[in-house]
Amino acid sequence: MTDSHFKIEKLNLLIFIQSFYSVLFKAGLMRLSEGLKKRSHSLKLSQIRCDRFL
Repeated sequence: MTDSHFKIEKLNLLIFIQSFYSVLFKAGLMRLSEGLKKRSHSLKLSQIRCDRFL
């Protein structure tokens, strides 16, 4: 195991970790936006119900 080979391995590991985290981050963002959409949808529904009662 040479020094340059070790550096390459380290770089590959860093790239792998970065891509892994970016995928997790994107998935988290998608979930968050879906949750917000659902929340705004339920808010709209409750507003409609309030309008009907008035």
